[in-house]
Amino acid sequence: MTKDTPQIRFKGFTDAWEQRKFVTLLDKSDGIRRGPFGSAIRKDMFVEESDYVVYEQQNAIYDKYETRYNITKEKYNELIRFKVNPGDFIMSGAGTIGRISRVPKGIKKGVFNQALIRMKVSSNITDPDYFLHWLRSDDMQRRLTAANPASAMENLVPMSEVKEWEVLVPQIEEQELLGQLLTNLDNLITLQQRKLEAMQKLKQGYIQQLFPQEGETVPRMRFAEFEKPWEQRKLGEIVAFRRGLTYSPSDVSENGVRVLRSSNIDEDTFVLRDDDVFVEEQAVKIDLVNEDDILITSANGSSRLVGKHALIKDIDDKTVHGGFMLVASANNPVFVNALMSASWYAKFIKVYVTGGNGAIGNLSKSDLEEHLVLVPSATEQTAIGEFFHNSNRQITAQAQEVEQIKRLKAAYLQKMFV
Repeated sequence: MTKDTPQIRFKGFTDAWEQRKFVTLLDKSDGIRRGPFGSAIRKDMFVEESDYVVYEQQNAIYDKYETRYNITKEKYNELIRFKVNPGDFIMSGAGTIGRISRVPKGIKKGVFNQALIRMKVSSNITDPDYFLHWLRSDDMQRRLTAANPASAMENLVPMSEVKEWEVLVPQIEEQELLGQLLTNLDNLITLQQRKLEAMQKLKQGYIQQLFPQEGETVPRMRFAEFEKPWEQRKLGEIVAFRRGLTYSPSDVSENGVRVLRSSNIDEDTFVLRDDDVFVEEQAVKIDLVNEDDILITSANGSSRLVGKHALIKDIDDKTVHGGFMLVASANNPVFVNALMSASWYAKFIKVYVTGGNGAIGNLSKSDLEEHLVLVPSATEQTAIGEFFHNSNRQITAQAQEVEQIKRLKAAYLQKMFV
């Protein structure tokens, strides 16, 4: 690797990458254009029904092309310079800036608004797949968003400056191979992500079938050897809940005891994070958490996050839970964690969690302890727990597969670009 060649290359390519101005990669007639400002597109111009639409920054951010606003054919023709065509690239230029999307085939005819920047590449110089992945790379994202970092709405480098950038690019043949490789990895990530989502959806289906529905005393699906009705118990009789640690900023340290927060629950999966907080050991006046305890968000500024929970896994160092969290311990923790994903729990959260309108949502430990739930015998709890343990293990393995491919792509982006 030299300053003008990447660390990893396809066989047969040895020439140094060529230094060019960014603008030379773009279509000469209309390579880059920012959306119309001022009164060109206003909400009072929108109509309820039309074959012509307005594309917004959410289309670039989420890489999806559903639209909210329609305009007349006359307005579309008036703004034809800002037309969006399949194969164009649109980039968000306000708010969440720098996000890039390639416009797919089959979209509605439309124009882009002032929050977007459209780019068209020169097809005989620039491979579109390569261009997309290159612009999404960490290095290019840093360059694109390097201006005015204090302003959330004005921190995109001016396009006049971007045009004059000196960049290193390979010949079109090497671009095509790079673009194809990275697109194939994207497709593989999408495929494996869909498989993961299908497994998670199947698990939720089993939860609905293996736990009683409202007004029922037994689940609709049971293991063959179990027939007795489930019994009504207070949740606090089968689960021990513990409040979290309250600490001050002066207790925070670079290492020590890890403090678990809401961010350690990703959907229904426990994760350790690089930005986890640690506190001095002498500041900890509560019991440490244990493997297979259940971590629960008990307070959050976003009420929809209150009540989310996950089994604590793979903790190697001393760990506690923070003041906005609860921890639950049980003889059959996998069963209890699945029980807390059943339909009764969502209804309980909706009724008992206070908050909204800017207030912090709160889940009361005592409300949880006093709530009546239906539970089976200990042996049936174990059987259900083992079933979901196997399901969780498969889902975790699939999630790791997705992350492994993402890491592979990230490595290629780092080592196959200059």
